[in-house]
Amino acid sequence: PWVFLALLAGTASGSTDDQVVGCNDTAWPHSGESWSTTVLDASISFVAKHKVVGSTLHLILSASHSGYLGFGFAEPSTGHMKGADLLTVSVTNGQISADDRYADFAPTTYTAPDYANGYSGLTAALDVHNDWSIVGGSEVGGVTEVWVTRALVTGDQQDRDVLGGPNRIVWAWGASDQVLYHGSKRGATTATFFGSAASSGIPEHDGSWKVQMAGYTVPTQRTTCD
Repeated sequence: PWVFLALLAGTASGSTDDQVVGCNDTAWPHSGESWSTTVLDASISFVAKHKVVGSTLHLILSASHSGYLGFGFAEPSTGHMKGADLLTVSVTNGQISADDRYADFAPTTYTAPDYANGYSGLTAALDVHNDWSIVGGSEVGGVTEVWVTRALVTGDQQDRDVLGGPNRIVWAWGASDQVLYHGSKRGATTATFFGSAASSGIPEHDGSWKVQMAGYTVPTQRTTCD
């Protein structure tokens, strides 16, 4: 009992059957068909299926989970949520939600006694303009799937462009459909949406520097002076 949904930005709704809405079985993407899959969190079978058609990114977020699913284009130099372009999706009582979000930069804090780091004020705020469009989705037997699209380049200052080659991405999921703090249920990886996976080298770390000085005499006594 799948039903096509028009392409709508933001939140859409349709007929339900155990929270089933979206596309008919012949239209819903299966293996192959130019789709690629990036594993996000194997513990809940959370994956991102994606392909590019013309200048449009098609993205399906799928997981064995009934709460919200989060995905984002990370800040490219660090791969961090700070500065990321984010998306959250959910299916609640037969209604699909897809919300365009962003994360501003936030200061890193350290709290005694173990000085664990935190990020004061870091949140997934709603964009002024939602650039995602809903194709369809379902929530059946505890498995959530939502299919959305957006332009590779939106021109929105709260979005990041989808680039050729590897893109740093972030992901998260929550205990319910309400988008609240995800705790440790989050991570980061890379995904190639189009172009060569080797076209842009993204290191496993942010880089290193080697500094050498010639002709320097090490003093025999420790001093704070020149």
